[in-house]
Amino acid sequence: MSVNFSGTAESLDVVAAPISSLPFSYACWFNSDIETTRMDLFTLYDTTAGEGFRIVLDKDPVNAVRFAAPGGQVANTSTGYSSGTWHHALATAASSTDRKIFIDGGSAGESTGGELWLTAADEVRIAEASGEFNFNGLACEFAIWNADLSGAADRLALASGRSPLFVKPQNLVGYWKLRNTTEYGDVILGNDLAETGTPDDAVHVPKIIYPAPPLIPAFSPAAAVGQWPFWYLHYHMLDELQFQFLAGVIAAGQPTYKRSQGIPTAAGYRDRPGKGN
Repeated sequence: MSVNFSGTAESLDVVAAPISSLPFSYACWFNSDIETTRMDLFTLYDTTAGEGFRIVLDKDPVNAVRFAAPGGQVANTSTGYSSGTWHHALATAASSTDRKIFIDGGSAGESTGGELWLTAADEVRIAEASGEFNFNGLACEFAIWNADLSGAADRLALASGRSPLFVKPQNLVGYWKLRNTTEYGDVILGNDLAETGTPDDAVHVPKIIYPAPPLIPAFSPAAAVGQWPFWYLHYHMLDELQFQFLAGVIAAGQPTYKRSQGIPTAAGYRDRPGKGN
């Protein structure tokens, strides 16, 4: 799922400052309904100055995706977006004179002019920036990092459908999946979005790859004694410390086991999986 914005007084925002210095990057997926007007998609805003870093969709030039910085500095992608099609937008600011914008991992636009840094960027805005230029279309997977993601490995991973949780997760400072209109929560710092208007649920971009959930099921230690099929499924997914911990839970009362010793049971060890047991 994703969120559908009508282009008229529908947006999301939160009063928060997930970044306060360079470098930073931010990104999202979008599917615009139109190509004929400017629309503000994702903004880090300073409410006092009335300025912000904005990812903008603009009909000039070539329906470009634009990274607009305070002070009038802009970077435009060299190719544009198409309405009715899912695209990935990524803006990066490595320094005050090194800003880039990408669409679908490429078509880079660059701006090297110095900009006015926002010393009080205090709001995150989605689907609008300053009460106008509302976005019309579908959007999801909004994320912010306190790192430069302009390297090929990072931007191509995101554009290929990898969740932001796969790309420099240690630098994530905001992540809003927006899989529907009930999931406005920030899974990183808890800066949950508030709704203006009534956006609708819509079809999610189909190719997002999320991290797999843990593979270890709930079980009863007493019932699990000697039940090595559990270990067969998970044996090669455990490092030494994990194995020792779980072996101690399953074969309660036994000494610490080594991964190389085999499958723990109440009576002793069974051979390691693959040896005929």
